[in-house]
Amino acid sequence: MGVHLLPREYHTRINKASILVWVLGAPAAVFLLKIWTESFPLWLQLSFTFVCVAAVLFVLWASPRCFTSVDRYGVSWRSVVRIRRLVWADVYDIRTVTPPAPATGRHVPEDVVYVYRADGRRFPLPYLNAEELGEDEFRREVTFVRDIMDEQRGGVWVADPRVEAHIAGHAARYARRYRALTGRTSMALFLILTLAIIIGFTTDFG
Repeated sequence: MGVHLLPREYHTRINKASILVWVLGAPAAVFLLKIWTESFPLWLQLSFTFVCVAAVLFVLWASPRCFTSVDRYGVSWRSVVRIRRLVWADVYDIRTVTPPAPATGRHVPEDVVYVYRADGRRFPLPYLNAEELGEDEFRREVTFVRDIMDEQRGGVWVADPRVEAHIAGHAARYARRYRALTGRTSMALFLILTLAIIIGFTTDFG
């Protein structure tokens, strides 16, 4: 079918360097400015500077190298820390899932593509999404990948009730935890904890 079009690789098509600089670099710069303008010990100033700069540089270096790859042997994907791979024989399914909406706010979740292992465990496939590909191309690529999966794993695929139950249970547990973490109480506790850490930090070293 579409094997001659393989391998298929998905990388970021959005220049995220400037976004990462602002999201990570700006807060780090403000934090370091506070460290260096106060009477902190020199070793502490140097330590925090090294950690912040190293973290920002690592993310800027690693983020563009993440990918999802589909070939005739299976699916592989890379996060910022490791590369994982599943051969087609170990792939239970590939599905598009709409994440649960947060308990607070108006954020509309975007669809996420997961590859499911034979035991029901799922893994997100980075960059195979509408944000990177556009809505129409995203739908076409998901259909293409699923067609390749059906062709390469061979035989007639039949859903396993035990695996389906595991998948449904995991999705329900994840939705409950996510809504609890994004609820008003959790957000308020997070803000209180953050303020307490900041106040404690400035009190101890200020």
